[in-house]
Amino acid sequence: GAVSADMHLNRWVTSTRNVSDDIKEETMTATAGTPTSTLFNGPKMITFDGDQTLYSDGANFDSNPRLANYLYLLLKHGVTVAVVTAAGYEYKTEKYELRLSGLLAYFSEKKLSPADCERFYLFGGECNYLLNLGSDYKLHAVKETGPGGWCTSTRYISEAPANWSDEDVKTLLDTAEASVRESMEDQHLRSRIIRKKRSVGLIPRPDSEIPREALDEAVLRVQAKLSSMNGGKGPPLPFCAFNGGRDVWVDAGNKRVGVHILQSYLGIPI
Repeated sequence: GAVSADMHLNRWVTSTRNVSDDIKEETMTATAGTPTSTLFNGPKMITFDGDQTLYSDGANFDSNPRLANYLYLLLKHGVTVAVVTAAGYEYKTEKYELRLSGLLAYFSEKKLSPADCERFYLFGGECNYLLNLGSDYKLHAVKETGPGGWCTSTRYISEAPANWSDEDVKTLLDTAEASVRESMEDQHLRSRIIRKKRSVGLIPRPDSEIPREALDEAVLRVQAKLSSMNGGKGPPLPFCAFNGGRDVWVDAGNKRVGVHILQSYLGIPI
């Protein structure tokens, strides 16, 4: 029978924790609601992480017909499918398309209908850049502001990006950058720092690797530093600090906020 709209299968991903290699981060969130197809009595929306979920860490979704077919069938049965990923390239759509090249090619090969394409989303930078699949099988930026804009329509969510000030984002990233730089210098790491609009990364130099223990140390340091801001209250906006396997990243926002925004924007019961 139909799944009640009161039932929810929420496993929120707030941040990546430092765990052993054989324990993978569970990054699928399923939100149950009234099914849109009489043939499918499952969730109304399913979200996935990219790295270590849809594809190997640091790799792309190249060729995986079996997994691509599962996602294709979900879309065909009225389910909204979203990739909520830390990868943040602002709205440079071609970079996200490269990461999902095999999946998008599969949708094109199967001639996924325009209506079904519209149910596929990608949230980049945890919760900062929302894109939607078009009938041309390419990703397109979703309007942020104005009538129908995703930022405008989710402003009522206190942790949503629409409520972050540029100064608060800068303070968060400045603090994070200072912490990872301290880790780099104290541990004599052959690495460099990357500063993006909504994130800071510590990555290895060419032909070098950062030991896992050093990555863990950097993450724990930056988490402690950010949590101690404002007299121990933490920063005024959500964040995510994680060991990416070969690097460390600190993002403004997190996947929990991203999924909440998607549910609100698409009208899916929480």
